[in-house]
Amino acid sequence: MNCNKIRKLIESGEGIKIEFKSNTTALSDDVFETICAFLNTGGGEILLGVEDDGNICGISPDAIDRIESELITVLNNPTKIEPSLIIDTRKVEIEGKKVLYVFVPRSSIVHTLLIKKKGKRIFKRVGESDIDITGRDNLIADLYLNKKDVSSETKIYQHCTLDDLDRGLIDRAVNMARAQQSNHPWLSMSHEEILRSAKLYNKDFQTGEEGINLAGILLFGKDSTIGSVLPHYRTDLIVRRKNLDRYDDRDTVTTNLIDSFDRIIAFGKKHLSDPFYLEGVHRISVVGKIFRELASNMLIHREYTKANVAQVVIGNDSIITENGNMPHSFEKIDIDEFTPYPKNPIIASVFKQLSLADELGSGVRNLNHYVNIYTGTKPELNDADSFEVIIPLGDGGIWEGNTQDKAFVDNEIRDSIQDSAQDSTQDSTQDERVKTVLEYCKTARSMQEIADKLELSSIKHVRNTIIKPLIESEKLSMTLPEKPNSKNQRYIVQN
Repeated sequence: MNCNKIRKLIESGEGIKIEFKSNTTALSDDVFETICAFLNTGGGEILLGVEDDGNICGISPDAIDRIESELITVLNNPTKIEPSLIIDTRKVEIEGKKVLYVFVPRSSIVHTLLIKKKGKRIFKRVGESDIDITGRDNLIADLYLNKKDVSSETKIYQHCTLDDLDRGLIDRAVNMARAQQSNHPWLSMSHEEILRSAKLYNKDFQTGEEGINLAGILLFGKDSTIGSVLPHYRTDLIVRRKNLDRYDDRDTVTTNLIDSFDRIIAFGKKHLSDPFYLEGVHRISVVGKIFRELASNMLIHREYTKANVAQVVIGNDSIITENGNMPHSFEKIDIDEFTPYPKNPIIASVFKQLSLADELGSGVRNLNHYVNIYTGTKPELNDADSFEVIIPLGDGGIWEGNTQDKAFVDNEIRDSIQDSAQDSTQDSTQDERVKTVLEYCKTARSMQEIADKLELSSIKHVRNTIIKPLIESEKLSMTLPEKPNSKNQRYIVQN
């Protein structure tokens, strides 16, 4: 977190999305009231260790770790704030004093806060204040109405019943939750109570409809149920290294999010080398860590109503993932300064209960950390209609494979002479494609138009193997260089 950003927040003063708290040695209850209000309204940012007038009082160095830990623990407790949530916190030192930055996203659902002697309360942010609107039905109805456009995960399917879900999968989730917390609240609940507790069963206060929502179906639905609700839903896992126009291996995943998570990670481990690496005294799978973050990002933050096919493509020099998205910035994300935003907080909360995801924002930091270990590079994240992650592989992409892939490796060695001949042919084909593009782009063309001209189905392949090299060699230029991911982007030959 950049100190300049903290200074700008302090200079701007408190408002509907900014709150200062002068906590120095302990958390006060009103911190949680503000978090609840931010969640229910438009989101916001909290600075602990700053007084109302902007004076930096700082948190005691001996208390800041405890305060941060307590904050995260309480917010992960569904008996305190319902539903529980994942937040992003950052410790910052400014003017020699320690400040805790807390980012609170706008949630797609209404959150309640349990307060001693008062029970569950609902807060709303109005100006610089957190207003308790519990019992004020008109204001609560407006709150629910305003949530409808935030995320599709709360869409109710009235005719979906427990029989349309995989009860065995719910039991598996309970065991996963038990492994993380021996006294987890789900252990004493029925399946229906678990759904209600996790906000996978909810009520539309505008229409009066209630039932299992899209998040519940995606997490625990039978494959037939998911396919009926979202016929377009799938995640394509592709290896494209030898056959660049099609694929060398492919897995099409159309199952629930929990099993999808496992299959995405397994696919990455199957097709990428995983060098020996110690973290402390424990050996870890760096590839497993990378694909854990890729999988959780794709499944938690996808906009499932979009027909875009989500995919993971493992190539010779990169891993590229993309999924349907409701973008906020339409630009490349600065990993060091990004503001995390949960697209599906209900799904994110369940993933956190099952230890399939960590607090909001940590996934990108973890991805950056392990990609740097694996390849010595940084991942590139693009926030557009399709959210895209690009991981340069370099030497990290050498195919090692598991035992079942040995035949593939053996064939590569055995066929080296034939491969050389094929490489020569491929080089010739590539040269022809480059000539075609340079001739075709004397008039500005879109990426799709170029792919169609070359009769290639993979836009990613066209971009990475043809367009990018031509731009880098200054033979092609973008018509909108300041917006490289714009849907109106075109490419034209440089004069």
